[in-house]
Amino acid sequence: MPSSESIDVERLIGYAIREGAGEVEVTLTHTRSTVVQAKNNIIDRSVTSETTLLGVRVSVGRKTGGAGGEISTMGQAKKIVDKAIKIARSAQEDPYWPGFNPNVGIASESVELYDKRTASVSVDELVGLLRDQIALLGDSKVVASEASLRVSTGYTIYASVHGGPVREEATSAAYTIEAKPHGGEGGYVDWYLKRRLETGRIEDTTRRAARRALDSGRAKPAGDLKGHVIFESGEAASIIMTILVPAISAYNVQQGRSPLAGRLGEQVLSERLTVVDDPFMPYETGSAVFDDEGHPTSRKSVFSRGVLETFLYDHYTASREGRESTGNGFRRAPWSSPSPAPTNLDVRVEGSKPTLEEAVSSVDEGLLVVSTIGSWLSNPVSGQINSTVTLGYIVRGGSIEEPVKSIALGGNFYEAFKSGVAGGASDKRCLFGVCSPSIIVEGISMAGAKR
Repeated sequence: MPSSESIDVERLIGYAIREGAGEVEVTLTHTRSTVVQAKNNIIDRSVTSETTLLGVRVSVGRKTGGAGGEISTMGQAKKIVDKAIKIARSAQEDPYWPGFNPNVGIASESVELYDKRTASVSVDELVGLLRDQIALLGDSKVVASEASLRVSTGYTIYASVHGGPVREEATSAAYTIEAKPHGGEGGYVDWYLKRRLETGRIEDTTRRAARRALDSGRAKPAGDLKGHVIFESGEAASIIMTILVPAISAYNVQQGRSPLAGRLGEQVLSERLTVVDDPFMPYETGSAVFDDEGHPTSRKSVFSRGVLETFLYDHYTASREGRESTGNGFRRAPWSSPSPAPTNLDVRVEGSKPTLEEAVSSVDEGLLVVSTIGSWLSNPVSGQINSTVTLGYIVRGGSIEEPVKSIALGGNFYEAFKSGVAGGASDKRCLFGVCSPSIIVEGISMAGAKR
């Protein structure tokens, strides 16, 4: 495949204007990825691929259109421009259309997005690392039913009639493992996701998956429980992603789909909770120096000691309120319309303990939740929590005890996370734009079948 550097985004913008576009923006991504996979402890697949994707969005008056796809030549790129213009001409007018983001640039603060070792790792090294993870299972009585290790390196280029091109180069490393007991029931899926390959963290992930796979095999349904719920870091990030992230999107606020509309300056969460949108966390996948509209990113307080301070805006939603984007315009694909989303939503719990075990030591009675299913059924408009624990641990007298499962969690997120936050740990994990430690809350119901 020819180098994507041969695709001149500034020439494409000029071509689009000559063909009748009023405004145009271009996003070009180039990625080289290697993935190694295993099933039942046997490495059975390794693939290296290289992809260049182009996204073009144009406006014709107050009509907009977007098109894109995989390309390798300027001729293909021009066809995408032609398609975007055709779509725009047949679209309905948007009375709120403000034009594309006029503030194209790069954040003044730098951040580590690119790791040389990750970028240069070979297929043989990845195969060896995955083989090491399988060997770690050893005599643990579990098998890696599925495991995958992927590394990627690439760059993103953005340009529009208002400025650019701006460029961002980054790497990423993703590891997932599903461990299951030999000849038994249960299983546990764990993951590692960063912008750099960290062997020690990957090994920790493998060991945790093995331990919990065995625990899941002996976990039994619990009856109704009382006390505190301790959401382990990954589960805390999941529930925050499901309920809170949609609520702080300015688009959902403006569409009447957020319970936080009209509540700026109010105490929404516990005074123990501070939430910062931070695009400068080293090697996190949400970190960036510009968003998908080319707007410089910035660090901002969303909740300060529980008080709601700002929503997240892209250019479109910001212009509807006569303000500037917060640098949070992101897309599902290079050619799709942007919408407000976090970079890294950094959740901080005042008074957190250094470890999960120390945090749990203050809990007399409750449940440590490490894995759930059905959290997508939770309601971000009402804040109602709805998920089922697939693996948890009974907590008694500050100790983590027997594994349990099949416990339905219910209650209102905003009530529990305002008046019920009782502490946390410093074991932060990031999941799809949310970086959270373990959080201890009360006010959540725990209903289960009799054992």
